[in-house]
Amino acid sequence: MWVIPLESFSERMKEQLIEVFQDLFPGIEDLERITPENTSSWDSLAHLNLILSIEEEFEIEVDPSDIPKLYKDFNTVLSHISKSKETLV
Repeated sequence: MWVIPLESFSERMKEQLIEVFQDLFPGIEDLERITPENTSSWDSLAHLNLILSIEEEFEIEVDPSDIPKLYKDFNTVLSHISKSKETLV
């Protein structure tokens, strides 16, 4: 049985999320500081596309009640994914 260090798992998850954000918001350089307030292309439609991409990439289901809570910033989204993956283990 392989044991993956938590740091490696977390870093890989962060890298995957950066890729998702890069696909949805091309040209944004500092994705870890992205927010809907500083990114005009992060509107409600882009947010739904983000949620769908996250569900597909990370093989999780985002509860509909959590969707508005994730309309905040990169780190909030990353934290939610981490918590969701922890509950699956």
